[in-house]
Amino acid sequence: MALLSLALVYVVGINVFLSTPLFHAVMKGAEDDVAIRYERGWSILPGRVHAKQLSIRGRDSNVEWILRIDDANFDVSLFNLARQRFLVSRVHGKGVTFRVRQRLEHPPTSPAEVAHLPPIEGLPPWSLRPPDAGKSPERWSDEAYHLWTVGLENVTAEDVREIWFDRERFEGLADIRGRFYLKPLRQVNVGPVNIDVHEGSIATGGPSLITPLVGTAEVAIATFDPRIASGADIAGGMTLRTDLHGVCGDMNDLAFMLPPGLQFHGRLDIERLALNVTEGVMREGTTIDIRTPDAVVVQKDSRYSGAAVLHAAVARVGPTPKLGFVLDAKNLDVKRHGGSGQLVVRAPSVTVNGDAADLEVAHFAHDLHLKLVAPDLQIPDARALGEFIPRDTPVAIANGRARASVNLESWFDQKRTAGSAKLRADELDVSLAKVRMRGSFDAEIASASHHWHSSRLDDVALTVMLDEGSLAAPVATGKAKPIIEARDLRASVKAKTLDLEDPLAELEADLQTKNAMILDRGLLHAYMLGGPETTISSGRGRFALQFHVSLHEHRAKGELDLLAEELGLTHHDVQILAGVHAHARVSNWVWERGDLTLDDARIDVTDIRVSKPNQRSTLLGYVSLRAKSPRFTFASPLEDLSVVARAQFPDVHALAAFLPPDSVVSIDGGAASLAADLTLSTARKIGRGTFELAVAQGDVTVRGRTRVAGNVQVCGQVNGYDAEADRFDVSGSRISFDEVSVARKGKVDTAHWHASVVLRDAGFELAPAELSGDVDMGARDASAILGLLLKGIPKIVANLGGTPNLEAQARLTAGPSRFVLDDLWANGGNLTVRGLMGVRGARSEGAFIVRKGPFSAGVRLDDEGTRLRFFGLDRWLAEQAREVRAHAAVPPPAP
Repeated sequence: MALLSLALVYVVGINVFLSTPLFHAVMKGAEDDVAIRYERGWSILPGRVHAKQLSIRGRDSNVEWILRIDDANFDVSLFNLARQRFLVSRVHGKGVTFRVRQRLEHPPTSPAEVAHLPPIEGLPPWSLRPPDAGKSPERWSDEAYHLWTVGLENVTAEDVREIWFDRERFEGLADIRGRFYLKPLRQVNVGPVNIDVHEGSIATGGPSLITPLVGTAEVAIATFDPRIASGADIAGGMTLRTDLHGVCGDMNDLAFMLPPGLQFHGRLDIERLALNVTEGVMREGTTIDIRTPDAVVVQKDSRYSGAAVLHAAVARVGPTPKLGFVLDAKNLDVKRHGGSGQLVVRAPSVTVNGDAADLEVAHFAHDLHLKLVAPDLQIPDARALGEFIPRDTPVAIANGRARASVNLESWFDQKRTAGSAKLRADELDVSLAKVRMRGSFDAEIASASHHWHSSRLDDVALTVMLDEGSLAAPVATGKAKPIIEARDLRASVKAKTLDLEDPLAELEADLQTKNAMILDRGLLHAYMLGGPETTISSGRGRFALQFHVSLHEHRAKGELDLLAEELGLTHHDVQILAGVHAHARVSNWVWERGDLTLDDARIDVTDIRVSKPNQRSTLLGYVSLRAKSPRFTFASPLEDLSVVARAQFPDVHALAAFLPPDSVVSIDGGAASLAADLTLSTARKIGRGTFELAVAQGDVTVRGRTRVAGNVQVCGQVNGYDAEADRFDVSGSRISFDEVSVARKGKVDTAHWHASVVLRDAGFELAPAELSGDVDMGARDASAILGLLLKGIPKIVANLGGTPNLEAQARLTAGPSRFVLDDLWANGGNLTVRGLMGVRGARSEGAFIVRKGPFSAGVRLDDEGTRLRFFGLDRWLAEQAREVRAHAAVPPPAP
């Protein structure tokens, strides 16, 4: 009876307590941290409470939350309420919602920042963390602690309609079983909690992200102290097991997971999300299958589209589990400037394989290892490759199409990527500095290592193979003129370290071709003695090339070998064939402009053969050149150049082919050798050096009737060079004649003649070849000169030729088409002669005043005969000199 009475007293008392404001009065003091509300509550059995519209709201310095249950019955310790503990040993509820949000560090700068936080009844839309939360006494002092503790055990929640964490929100229909314990600022323990989602959706800061969502999940978080636990500590005590599937209607709703500025559109089918995480480590049994039939990714002005399938699983590989996954992308298109923009790359298939052995959630897959394989990348417009060329690099792509295959491998823990690629480009048009290249290329590139924190590649090797193409240079019209055609060209580039922002700063390169052809017939004008009149013969510019170059801080050094077995040149109607071998060492080469230091260059021109139309070729000989230059430019090779030359011409008769049609001489025989050591600088206006030309048994015919034979030796010196006139100062040079014979119509007029000539104020022009200047001559007599220049001379003039120990001075002009002795003064014995003579073409003229003792006479000579004059000789000579000079096309001497 006593027990019945006690039970009756409990039922009446507890229901009065629960049904009147007494409960709220008791809980009023706790509302700052825990507030418990219900619409109606009752209890029949001790400790078992039934409640309608139950809500439990809590907050501390970090979070705010509210749990609402439409219909609940639970077993609670009423005595613990007096100790600020809401401890429930069993809960069964229907119609459940749960909301949690973090308190803010700083006030929001716009309504959008807090627009999607869960509202909590009785609290403002958002709240700040207390400024002294870390210093509050109750945080570390148990004596000052007065917060409520909430513990829910054996929870069964049916019809769970909402779970809302900050901006992440679940809505739908789910059943939850599990437990939860919270002692604010001291201890948190969750689960295990089992969730059975019958139907639902997940939203993140807006519309539904995944819907429908169906499956099961189990969550447990081991006990942690929120005061000291880090995210890694919490993750290390987490257990998570799921078996879910769902659909994401538009992947752009996942924007919060993506880097800024990246948009991700398209449907995402989560066919299976089976996670097995135990004590913070992903375990075997994890399987992920995701598919997107039509995805679009937009970043700035680039658009990527295609389909993709992802399969991932954790399986035991050797002694430990390992995550492995495969991502297959199909029909991948990359475009510029939006959806209808330029197609950059099309890839029918791209595969990414990955694996990771570090499966701890706190630093999940930090050792991720990826392999990307793209076997067929189609690039319809090669100009798109220009996007990958640094802006300051002197490389531009004007046209072409390409196909490529790419293999990349990345190690995330090392922050390193290695890879290789193959490229086939057709009709490619590329500019490199001042050179333009066209043709079809094959390229292979491999990089051992790229460290992500830098813009450098380590141990790079690039090989480029040109099947057939051309090199061109810009011309005045702005177009590119092909200059060289190359076949089977191979270039290899290596760099220990390559800076992606400046790829042409440091590298080693080798280039070789066995089959190249010069297309621009005037390419070597600057290197030809004949200037623009000497061109490369059509189809005769074939050569082989091997070139090694090292680049350091944009300065290059290297070696070049060029071999042309039969290079052909054309000078007017003369054809020249020769073997050419050139070897050069260069340094300090500013290759973008062409300036360089020519450390040493050697050019050997061998087996030189000369011919004219319908004539057999004649062997001329060989020429060897060695050159150096501290500042060499290809456009102006004589700007600063030192040259050592050697030449041997066993049969100088071959030189006759180079004489112009109006030449006064023909070359019939002889052998010649040349040696020269010259330094020229148009920039510094310097020309200096020496040369020696020796002709043995030379044999020429003058004007078709006079034959001259003998030995000639020229000891020349160069004192200056005028680049504008292309003229060498050869003053001080000496010419010696020995064993000279002159024959006319087979009759020898002069034999064993010798003379010596010294040039004063003299110059030699290259094009056309001509020697001019003042001469001082000493000769045995004048017989050879008169016999060479005149015919039908009378006895009085012929006697001049026998004057012994002739000394003479004159202004000389000598070239293939003319020979002039102007302002001549000669003396021998008691005979003095002054005047001039000139030969041009087939005609010779001369005028002299001859003085012997007290007698003087004027002599007018030409090919028709001799005329004498005895009065007014000085005036007469001046008149005759004008006629002779006009005929020989030479200006009068300076006064």
